[in-house]
Amino acid sequence: MPGTTGPTPPIYVQRGAALELVASSDFADLDPYVPLFRTVHHMRYSRVLLVSPPAARPAAEGFTRRFGTQFDFPSYLDLKAAYESASPQEAARMAQEFIRAAVRVVEPSQDEIVRSLRLYLGLREVLRARRANAIAIDCLGGFGRGELPAYPCIAFSKFNDAGLLGVCENDLDSAMTQLLVTSFSGKPGFVTDPVFDVSRNEVIHAHCMSATRLRGIHEPPSPYLVRSHLEDHKGASMQVLAPAGDRVTVARFAGPEKLLVSTGEAVGNVDDERACRTKIRTKVADARKLLLGWSAALNTGAGMPGTRDLLHRVLFYGDHVDSIERLGRLCGFPGDSRGLRPTLTALESPRKKGRLALPE
Repeated sequence: MPGTTGPTPPIYVQRGAALELVASSDFADLDPYVPLFRTVHHMRYSRVLLVSPPAARPAAEGFTRRFGTQFDFPSYLDLKAAYESASPQEAARMAQEFIRAAVRVVEPSQDEIVRSLRLYLGLREVLRARRANAIAIDCLGGFGRGELPAYPCIAFSKFNDAGLLGVCENDLDSAMTQLLVTSFSGKPGFVTDPVFDVSRNEVIHAHCMSATRLRGIHEPPSPYLVRSHLEDHKGASMQVLAPAGDRVTVARFAGPEKLLVSTGEAVGNVDDERACRTKIRTKVADARKLLLGWSAALNTGAGMPGTRDLLHRVLFYGDHVDSIERLGRLCGFPGDSRGLRPTLTALESPRKKGRLALPE
């Protein structure tokens, strides 16, 4: 509700009404809300494909009730059929382009890279046929069981660079986080496992799949190396040399009712054979406080949350906390930052060098 206002409207906000109070005579103060209204529409008309064994399907109904998002559950056989229908000649051509654009190929064979690009073509057709804009796959299990012909790391990177979504490990909460933030920011998410270093006040965010256009889907790509997947040293994935010097937002839904969020600064890449292939080093306000509060919002019941839920977060370039908080008030989910927004002192602390390979 724009314009100056008396004391009555804040009462509705205090009682949890899904509205945003803009007490201003300047209509330009409404500008930040325009992309958020598009996000509400985008969430309502999105379709997310979730691929896993039937017994492991996540419960998505809460997100449908909250946002209107629709879900579909293709089988591994559906993905294999799409892979078999994809042109091996087109996949080979795309693999050559992909290799030429890389800094270098380290482990994967030509055949492994071609299979990855053929899977990309197949998954692209699955998205088109099912009128979906996002897909999450139980990739580690599917590849290990022989139900996936290749790891989807390269396919997911290409989807995320184009504004579609490819999400690892059939992680519904991370997929919905990426759907939310990418829609208003135009920046892909990087689903990560964190490694804390309280002595340096840092968190290293690591995974074997990353977009290359981390600063925005219309921005230049970052350089990358073609690597094997670190879990089993098979297949083809990517080590993206991510940009440094940018503020970042780290977030994840804890179910449809709450979004966990913190912020920091990307300060470089870690080049180490331990952990996953892409590793983004971030400076945070208080690494120990962040570590002790990590996933506390999930650890409230009698059972122990799964390892993936305790670990995974989605990293986005840029500071998007204000927009997330506005969307939370409009859509009815609270943001939980636990006082972890960075201070100027933390962001300006000296950058230590050593085991890091910083991009040019």
